[in-house]
Amino acid sequence: MCLNNLCAEGNPNLVATNKGVKRVVIETGNGRNIPCEVVGFSGANALLMPFAALEGVRRGCKAVVTAAQAAVRPSAAWLGRAAGQRLGTPTRGWSHRQIPLDYTLVGLGVLETYGFDFETAQVARHWMERLPVLQTHTAERAAYRNLMLGLRPPATAAWRNPYREWIGAQIRADVWGYVSPGSPARAAALAFRDASLSHTGNGIYGELWVAALLACAFVTNDAGAAIEAALGQVPARSRFAETVREMVALRAEGSGWAAARDRMRERLDGYPWMHAIGNAAVVAAALLWGESNFERTVGLAVQAGWDTDCNGATVGSVIGAMHGTALLPARVLSMLGGRIGGAVVGGGPSPVDELAERTCVLALGEDGR
Repeated sequence: MCLNNLCAEGNPNLVATNKGVKRVVIETGNGRNIPCEVVGFSGANALLMPFAALEGVRRGCKAVVTAAQAAVRPSAAWLGRAAGQRLGTPTRGWSHRQIPLDYTLVGLGVLETYGFDFETAQVARHWMERLPVLQTHTAERAAYRNLMLGLRPPATAAWRNPYREWIGAQIRADVWGYVSPGSPARAAALAFRDASLSHTGNGIYGELWVAALLACAFVTNDAGAAIEAALGQVPARSRFAETVREMVALRAEGSGWAAARDRMRERLDGYPWMHAIGNAAVVAAALLWGESNFERTVGLAVQAGWDTDCNGATVGSVIGAMHGTALLPARVLSMLGGRIGGAVVGGGPSPVDELAERTCVLALGEDGR
């Protein structure tokens, strides 16, 4: 949506100079106010992302422009993901590992290539064109092998794939939330088509939940509210939902972090350390007890064990989406150099601002194809 046929009030010079403007409220003729986020500019025109249906919006509607704090922060989400991944990597014994970022970049490429109506088979094609097989692991490696043997989704997820309920799909989720701010259902629908290539059951639920969690994170700074809203995209009676809800309940009861960590270990004893359920519990608990402090939240996600770099990346992404770059530590950001790269074929490290702009273009529905 473009602020060119609307009547701007408040401080229209903010729009004309591209400086300071963050929010616009469109006043319709039927009494509805539609909040919008300014996510980019085309010349002197502001590109708006609405957070409500556009019923009643027409040429001449009044748009009230303010310099309020931005709500949609894709650059901060990208940076938070990269920073959280970086902080969680050393505990895994690797000096450098970017699997969580690889799949975020791959997902962005899928959307840019095929649009929002992509099919699981197109995700598979994109993997085989852009993702080297030796950069895949566990369920993704099994699905890749199955593709090369001639199987098609969803059989690629099930045949000889003992990792199909592990964390792999869960760490591919963030980009679907990035392009669906305030719309957890859309984020989960995108996530389902991606997850079905390599995962089943709780493995799919993990990607649905994290995608919805990121979609919610752009429109609330309450981690508990985002966690519970995202659970609306997961079967309520699944083991996955029950485990995450228990973390929410422990926090509500006033239990401390140590009690939550011990309960996770007790409840999930016998699960592989890369299983989706255990890692989702870690993400939920770290966000709940991290209290919006980036380093504390990532620290708790890492301290809990399980898949430390992936969980660090996920909670970092959520904190960035919720609170912007203000809460991201400068010393960690300096290590990133303002660029994010991975093992994806066809491009080197990209400036974060460029990734954020590409994300916003997609979220606005302009897929550029």
